[in-house]
Amino acid sequence: MYIQMSILSPKPEFDREVVESMHRFERALVGAPGLISTQTARDADSGNLVGLVFWASEQSMRDSAHLAQSAIADDPFDLWLTREIQDLHLEPVTHDLGM
Repeated sequence: MYIQMSILSPKPEFDREVVESMHRFERALVGAPGLISTQTARDADSGNLVGLVFWASEQSMRDSAHLAQSAIADDPFDLWLTREIQDLHLEPVTHDLGM
């Protein structure tokens, strides 16, 4: 599994636009090969929005990322956000549980 995570810090007056953008990003990936699931969430303490995309592999993400990027290409994030989007690409860390 490969996880794509983005953290966005919307200005309060643009919160709705940022959420809608994140949902467009998700919808653009529907049916993409290797897509497991997507989720938009909000951090209860900071108010930051977190976008999660779960992929079967890093290659699946690389092959389909353009679909989502094209859906939000014209969104004015420099106007909507208080800081740049933080993008993380996560790989599971395995360990032996002794089972």
